[in-house]
Amino acid sequence: MVQTHLLYMHDCSCKIGTMIRQYNLDTMDPLHDTINEGLVARWNGNKSHTSCGYRTLTDWFNMQMLKSVYQQNGEHVHDTQIEAEYKVLTGEDEVEKQEIIHQLDTIGVDGSQMQSDFVSWATMRNHLLDCLSASKERPSGSTNWEQSAIKTAQSMASKKIGEALSSLSSSGDLVGFDEASVSVNIQLQCDHCPTRVPLSVALERGYICKQHHASESAKTQP
Repeated sequence: MVQTHLLYMHDCSCKIGTMIRQYNLDTMDPLHDTINEGLVARWNGNKSHTSCGYRTLTDWFNMQMLKSVYQQNGEHVHDTQIEAEYKVLTGEDEVEKQEIIHQLDTIGVDGSQMQSDFVSWATMRNHLLDCLSASKERPSGSTNWEQSAIKTAQSMASKKIGEALSSLSSSGDLVGFDEASVSVNIQLQCDHCPTRVPLSVALERGYICKQHHASESAKTQP
């Protein structure tokens, strides 16, 4: 069971709360009474939504900001255009990015400011956990298909690598492979610091980085 203590109309002081007020986002989610209610529902996979992670939720929220400025300026654009422009604004192509910023400027929107107003996934995480006091537990009927999929992928990778190395050995480009074995180990690295851990360790303790993820893991445990 997912336990939440939510005041959906509550105005928090974090960046997301500020952006909700600044961009008039509280009614941008037609499926829910407030956008905060929609954020929690999407995160948990409630009310016909598929459960999503912080990054997906952050992208959705930022795109609502972009959609809102168009609507407030009398411009009605399709969701596919919103998604395409958002990808450009958060991408690395500076030429395309300046084109979108200029396009926003022409309808009275400060494109550069809009870009800096986009929130990060870490801000979204803090908003859900701290401002909304939301929590998410693992599904009780889990079949551990994720771990099975990872093991299958590792096995396939080992096989393909082994075949390639065997070919190199046969051609004389790799000596000693007939007395060696292939092992594929997956490591995960934190986006915020150099911390890197084996996948098996991360799964066992429930988080990747103690500094940036441990508190979140504690809130999602049964």
